[in-house]
Amino acid sequence: MSKERENGIIHEIDRILCSTSTAAELAEAFLNNQPTAGTQPGDREEIREQLSDFDVIRENPELLAGIGDAYFHFSAHILYEGGFFSNSQIHDRLLSMDQIDSRINESITAYELMNNVPLAVNPKSALAARDNLAYLSQEPFCLGSSQLTELQMLCLNDPEAITDVMQVMGQRPFFRAAHSDDRPYLQAFAKVLYVLVQRALPATRGGDGVVGSETRTLVAGILSAFYQEYLSFPSEDYLIDLVNRSI
Repeated sequence: MSKERENGIIHEIDRILCSTSTAAELAEAFLNNQPTAGTQPGDREEIREQLSDFDVIRENPELLAGIGDAYFHFSAHILYEGGFFSNSQIHDRLLSMDQIDSRINESITAYELMNNVPLAVNPKSALAARDNLAYLSQEPFCLGSSQLTELQMLCLNDPEAITDVMQVMGQRPFFRAAHSDDRPYLQAFAKVLYVLVQRALPATRGGDGVVGSETRTLVAGILSAFYQEYLSFPSEDYLIDLVNRSI
């Protein structure tokens, strides 16, 4: 790997670790830039088939194309943050705060034992125990959901980047905040879908009397059609709540 390329990867890792993206920011970036996925006719047909139950979408080619672009833009990120795909090397480095505390205690004990029996200990083992304690005692880095996803995407797009990612994660403990429903890319996609549908179709008042409720139900249905097979969506109510939180 050239020095220039390695510097580019390190710069990208630094960028990822220096900021975390919210669902609103991810959605806004897509809507402002309107990136196209370069989809082929076969891709369009795949999207059409997945959304075949929604006549109002199939009959609107512009809306269908917009949903297709958003789907291909967000899907890999959504599947990584949802755990359907994962980079095992990165995940193996992640610890909970309880695990960090436990390993620090174990490391202190091991280091003290080695210092008490210096003649029986291999110097390399003593040095390794000291280095491990120093590593665990560093201030831990809390890795946000979007950051974890972006690190995995970086390694997906450039497999050689994993060496530098492992080096950075080896400098101090990394942990993931305990939040089982932290899915900014999925929420960003839901928000984008809501905006696309609102632009293409007139807002209607649903059966519950709330303007836009039919749109929200439609967006929830689209999410289910795309990802029910891959991600854990407990119920339709969960999806509606996800959409409401996303917009």
